[in-house]
Amino acid sequence: MRIARASSPRSTARTSPRATSRRACDRSSLVQQQVYALRRNDLDLRVNDILLSQEAQKRSVTTRALLDSEVTSKIPVVTEAQAQDFYNKNKERITGNFPAVKYQLIEFLQQQEQQKLEGTFAQRLRNGASVQTFITPPEQPVFQIATDDQPTKGKADAAVTVVEFTDYQCPVCAQAQPVVERLITEYGDRVRFVVRDFPLAQHKDAEKAAEAAEAAREQGKYWDFTAILFRNQSALGAEQLKQYAGVIGLDRKRFDAALDSGKFAGQVERDVRDGERVGVNATPTFFINGRQVPERTYEALKAAIEAALKSSAQH
Repeated sequence: MRIARASSPRSTARTSPRATSRRACDRSSLVQQQVYALRRNDLDLRVNDILLSQEAQKRSVTTRALLDSEVTSKIPVVTEAQAQDFYNKNKERITGNFPAVKYQLIEFLQQQEQQKLEGTFAQRLRNGASVQTFITPPEQPVFQIATDDQPTKGKADAAVTVVEFTDYQCPVCAQAQPVVERLITEYGDRVRFVVRDFPLAQHKDAEKAAEAAEAAREQGKYWDFTAILFRNQSALGAEQLKQYAGVIGLDRKRFDAALDSGKFAGQVERDVRDGERVGVNATPTFFINGRQVPERTYEALKAAIEAALKSSAQH
């Protein structure tokens, strides 16, 4: 079974040597980023294993018993109805009819639930430990990322622009919000913060949640609405999204019509394509003045902002 984003047909066109060279450069840089990401992921897994072992020793249990207690026993059962709902929302990307892939989908969704719990537990262990890693990321290429007509905080002429590609059902995205707010408070008008959508296929309600966020933005309540989404990531069905719209005082008739008609589906898809073009494959992904920041920590983002401010002052 394959679950992947649909892609549009490529057109054939002549390109200049400079454009070809730039694309080759971008591909080389992307390969370097991917190698770094693999090395970083391997290092993160090793750190997680060490922290897991230490926590198990602290509790006088085996690592297996600890995982059973904190992860396995908490995995919710995925129902056939949930698998059907996921299939209906992603059938253009899935090979085979629902009866043929039903059990694979249930297993896939079950694995996603397990991964979310594992990620949350690993983050809890890291929060309680002092972890330092020494792996140098490669030089980041500078990408042109459209920021017009996007959710924005800060002045349009700010020296630094931070672009976040986000998914409202992504637990790590929710964890990143206090970090983002802290940076916005610290840097004020010197930094402009822009949000682009990047709903992941494994998050069954993320795409509709992104459309709902755009419908809320149409009525001037984007930030209020998305704050609710991040606080209620396990409850982002269409009816729940409509209830949240009522909570913050949106015109329900207008909001419901936009959500039901898929009015903003094209806009969300454009964000996804723009993200894929610059190498986004996970959320949250941050770009500061066009350069991707490999890590999502406060320290890494602050360092990148400081570097961008320094570079801006020199030009």
